[in-house]
Amino acid sequence: MAACLALVAVAACSGSILPRPRITDAPTASVEITPSPVPATATPQPTPTPMPTPVTYRIKPGDSLSGIAVRVHRTLGQLLTANPEITDPNHIEAGQLIVIPDANAPDIPPSLASVEDVQADLVDESGFEVTGQSYADFLGFAARLRDTDLLMEMQLLSGPPSVDPSVETVTYTINIDTNDDGEPDFAVTYGNAVGDQPGYAASLRNLGTGEELVGFFFPGTVEEQGDNIRIAVSLAAIGDTGGYALAAGVKRSFFPGGATDPQVETSVDLAPDEQWPSPNARWIRVGD
Repeated sequence: MAACLALVAVAACSGSILPRPRITDAPTASVEITPSPVPATATPQPTPTPMPTPVTYRIKPGDSLSGIAVRVHRTLGQLLTANPEITDPNHIEAGQLIVIPDANAPDIPPSLASVEDVQADLVDESGFEVTGQSYADFLGFAARLRDTDLLMEMQLLSGPPSVDPSVETVTYTINIDTNDDGEPDFAVTYGNAVGDQPGYAASLRNLGTGEELVGFFFPGTVEEQGDNIRIAVSLAAIGDTGGYALAAGVKRSFFPGGATDPQVETSVDLAPDEQWPSPNARWIRVGD
């Protein structure tokens, strides 16, 4: 982002601003004053302030800008401000040299944010590690603002399966905090057992009022693209507050003997890993 420097030109005044000498008709005395020579004094030159050497980092294969920001303890907005040539944080190239700004460098509210997730980090509802299916394992989660929509993308090892919900349910959930109080205000759900909708369907639930917009009434769109699920929600439906904190999760429940089987097998994956109601909850944030 280029900074604009304003140059102010000061014009020299050709007319004297000293008072004019007084002229008298009959001066009473005439005194001749010989000025004493004044030794010339060299005007001290200001000592130039040394400019700090910029810190740079060369991008390696597998790097992401959000991952670099975490490692160097900067925000994504600070990196974007210091490197205006990066127009899309999701597209950086190995070998590219970027500037790492000072810790107090200017920041901008990110219009795009993302978080990576470790593979094979599934747990059950008690927090114990379990093995699971690739469609219930996050690689990452990203969100961005676009015009009047909030766009969210869940990146998986493989796309959602076509399974009978009486045997296996798969539910992808995105919690949205709209008022920056650290707790979700809305939940977007996409799964094969949402309400009474056939197949996969989406819903938006207001966690304060309990109101839920499902299926045809969902105020947005869902698109599956390979291993990714892309969801757009109208900002008007969640409140156009200018800034949002988000966290995603996926839960798989498998009933070997059918939906009434008490021997249910579950797996859960979160992105970021530590979320509300954890005391150290983490979110990704877009906007102000």
